[in-house]
Amino acid sequence: MTLGDESKLEPMAQENRQSRDLPVFEIFGIQLHNDDLLILGLLFFLYSQDVHDDELFLVLLLLLIT
Repeated sequence: MTLGDESKLEPMAQENRQSRDLPVFEIFGIQLHNDDLLILGLLFFLYSQDVHDDELFLVLLLLLIT
């Protein structure tokens, strides 16, 4: 790989970083990213399956907040 090839890769890496920072879904000013949607889906699934693990729900909610 030559020096010229590396300079071509930098803009693509920058675009990938910027696309990862963009929210997937936004409602009422709350920006949700891929990981947030995954945690919400997991919380909904566990709740719908009547899982009674309060510590798991607490940890997932704390993970969602951060």
